[in-house]
Amino acid sequence: MIKIAVLTPEFLPVPAVDGGGVETILNDFLDINEQNHEADIEVFSIFNEKAKEKSKQYRNANFNFYKLIPIKFRNFFPRVMRKFFKQRFIFNKRYFKGIIKDIEKKEYDYLLVENKVDLIPYLYKHLKNNQIKILVHIHNSDQIKPNFLVDLSSQCYGVIAVSEYVKKLVMSKYPTIEENKVKVIYNFSDISEDSFPVDPKQVEEFKVNNNISEDEKVILYSGRVIESKGIMQLFKAVREINDPKVDLLIIGNSWYGMSNEQTEFQRQLSKEAESIPGKVIFTGYVDHKNLGLYYSVSDICIFPSIEPETAGLVQLEAMGYKRMTIVSDSGGMPEYMGTDGFIVPLGSEFQENLNRTLQNVVQMDKSELSKRGESLYRHSLKFNGEKSFNQLIDFMNGENISGDEKKE
Repeated sequence: MIKIAVLTPEFLPVPAVDGGGVETILNDFLDINEQNHEADIEVFSIFNEKAKEKSKQYRNANFNFYKLIPIKFRNFFPRVMRKFFKQRFIFNKRYFKGIIKDIEKKEYDYLLVENKVDLIPYLYKHLKNNQIKILVHIHNSDQIKPNFLVDLSSQCYGVIAVSEYVKKLVMSKYPTIEENKVKVIYNFSDISEDSFPVDPKQVEEFKVNNNISEDEKVILYSGRVIESKGIMQLFKAVREINDPKVDLLIIGNSWYGMSNEQTEFQRQLSKEAESIPGKVIFTGYVDHKNLGLYYSVSDICIFPSIEPETAGLVQLEAMGYKRMTIVSDSGGMPEYMGTDGFIVPLGSEFQENLNRTLQNVVQMDKSELSKRGESLYRHSLKFNGEKSFNQLIDFMNGENISGDEKKE
């Protein structure tokens, strides 16, 4: 049985009681392993009381929780390096030092580092004499070259990329890395209409409470409410449509379930909402198990990121709920899109392209939107947790990293 140590970022806990894309994917892997038991997994996570309690449900995974001790002036050096030298050094050595000591006490086949590339040189330095093989799972484009100390070609055993887009970036930044050391394993969402069934009475009650009539169309955005997600551009596109029967439903906040405190950008959105003819509904953070209600209310889902997105996790959720889906031509998102969805080109004319695309989709009747949603749902089934988990295990256990099949 393969033994895997999993090192998570020090921001959100696993189990993913406070959400987070990386944490949710990992949580799904753990759930799949509970059924199949392909590996013995040990998770190293930031402490959270709810996460610790939920971790007791797992038989095939052990959990280690660590409290993050703030370091005085820890933000000064990273800010200076980022501002003047475009270098990224963001991790708490004091926190990870304790974890590394605990990892060294046991024997593992692999250390899977989740989306924490700036930590790789530190891990390599302390674990290079250990038999453990370091794999890094890259979910975000800013992780590809965080600082000049990182060399993925020599400091880790392999790289897991969540899209071909990410793989190409890795290959371009690290030209000496062997291509077969970079494995594309697509993200997935097993959330669908069947995951958390919604009572039609709840949907009707929501519409009544928010004064949404049957002839109105609801456009949904779900994710972090930050500038790079293109939400302001979405607001402008809806305002351009100028139709009181077109509503906006914004799900999420600036940082998952950690805080509902409004940022300056969120306040700007609230002000912008006043100029939109239809209704604008802000829900704040919503737990995954409660998302079904909002997807059931919506007719169109849109994710118009203006900065590179490595993958399309939120769009897969929307497609899983059989919703007509629009994304921007951002990073790896098009790789996840089916032919009945829409991809908006980025560039200097992005706002005009977004306005035009959204106008065209809003003009479709609800039967056409439903038909396209069904098609996108069938496409989304190609991306599933069991398939991705098996690919990860095969990469570790069933394949040689050189690309040759392992000889039994």
